[in-house]
Amino acid sequence: MKKENKKEYMKIYNKLYSKSEIGVLKKLYHHMKERSIKNNWKFTILYDDFVIWAYKNKFRRLFNFWKKTQYDKLQKPSIDRINDYGVYEFSNMKITTLWDLRKYHKGLTFSYYEDVNGGLPK
Repeated sequence: MKKENKKEYMKIYNKLYSKSEIGVLKKLYHHMKERSIKNNWKFTILYDDFVIWAYKNKFRRLFNFWKKTQYDKLQKPSIDRINDYGVYEFSNMKITTLWDLRKYHKGLTFSYYEDVNGGLPK
């Protein structure tokens, strides 16, 4: 494969991978781990345990909704620490979206799904 073709192939592959369930989960996990290292926080979550936790905590529904919005960046699944002063651990985490985080920090209680679409897709 020519170098130019390989570069174009990798660009397309990375774009598709970043919009896949596994790609998003790996990015979320990597971000938590990097942020923990940067801030010298304890980080003991294993990737496989994180994936199981994510699927038990509405990740797939949020991911499917993100796809339905044609990958609107405000609807991409995100991990929020419930206690901002705590570390990443399952009891201190929830899956949400940037839209909902912005609403939360502005003191509003409704979610994008309730406001715009009448709820999360099943």
